[in-house]
Amino acid sequence: MSVATEPQACPVEGCDAAINRPENLRRHVERVHGVKKDSAEWRRLFGLAPKNVARVSYTRDIEQQISDTAKPLRESLRLIERRLATIDEEKLQLQTDRRRLLGVLRLIDPTSFVAKPKKDGASQNGSPEMNDAKRQAVVEFIQKQGYEDGLTAAAVYRDMKAAGAEPISSAGKVLDIVRELHAQGVLRADRKMRGGAMQYKLVTNGGNDGT
Repeated sequence: MSVATEPQACPVEGCDAAINRPENLRRHVERVHGVKKDSAEWRRLFGLAPKNVARVSYTRDIEQQISDTAKPLRESLRLIERRLATIDEEKLQLQTDRRRLLGVLRLIDPTSFVAKPKKDGASQNGSPEMNDAKRQAVVEFIQKQGYEDGLTAAAVYRDMKAAGAEPISSAGKVLDIVRELHAQGVLRADRKMRGGAMQYKLVTNGGNDGT
């Protein structure tokens, strides 16, 4: 048994029809006025929200969540990269300081050191000829790269390792060579970097040393 309902006015503007059942009203709008069922106009006439509103809302929420999650991760990554760069510079400085202290201690208290047996090839690697070859390799690498934006000893060492430059020097040896080039006027001091390391520039790239 059907339940009687109050007639409902047609929602289409200018239409005076009153329909007594919701399903008849929907059929009237679709057939008489040609409004396709579930279209944007259909949903507007019957007071329904557009179909894509929820989808757009969900998409925006997801994008916002991704952005909110990624932002602190990106900041953490930047901090780690900065810290790693600082550690590289500090390591080079500590190695240089250690080597200098060992040299002084060997002079003033040689009995505290026990000579270690040399490995194969150690004599050749420590020879004046090999040291000159390593120095020349560093000089030629710096000149070839140009380093127009400036260089640090740590950066030169990393770049030489990545490029497979030979003969390769230790990080501390590269730092000594860079400082020697600065003392000779080949490099000029540019500015102090984070962690205390000095950035240099080739004199040919940055003009004469004004310091």
